[in-house]
Amino acid sequence: MKTMLTLDTFTSKSFTPAALTAAVVAQLGGWEDFTEHAADVVNHGADGRFSGFTYYTDTVPFAVANLPAIRESLKEQADDEGSSAVEIVNTFRCLKNYDHGLDDVAAALFAPDADDDCHSLILNALAWYALEEVSRAYADAMEGDGWTRWTADTVSDDAVLAVCHLAHASDITDEDRAATAAELNSTAS
Repeated sequence: MKTMLTLDTFTSKSFTPAALTAAVVAQLGGWEDFTEHAADVVNHGADGRFSGFTYYTDTVPFAVANLPAIRESLKEQADDEGSSAVEIVNTFRCLKNYDHGLDDVAAALFAPDADDDCHSLILNALAWYALEEVSRAYADAMEGDGWTRWTADTVSDDAVLAVCHLAHASDITDEDRAATAAELNSTAS
């Protein structure tokens, strides 16, 4: 039943910056496509040729446009790990076989030049980082880590119809929505 998590609820309660979550979902093709592919991203990595995250013509502009949110996410991770954003990026598996240094990573993070091959490589890695972080947050939510709680405003019509055994969406009342939220929360615990 938890697959009915809405984008708004996920965005508001996710550990990833809301702007980054929205950008990743949009880049992947929308909420339905995102929810369909998030587990694959978590299990196999972002380099698995996901729509919007395959070609540099997609990933580099995405990273440049979303650098503030990507840096915010990296800063939170770095603070948790007692490291720096630059050091974290420098350890990305997809960068390990390429000749780059901390200065290249810092430049790509804070003054990117999309025409520089090294910066493009790092910007691509940052786009993949964003996809993986948002997908990981979604997977955590779906595993029921305790923060997802349904309300009458977040349950879908389909959920209400199923839980309350109603035939038509026009039959749904506020009480039905509240009862559905309560039922979903009790089964999620």
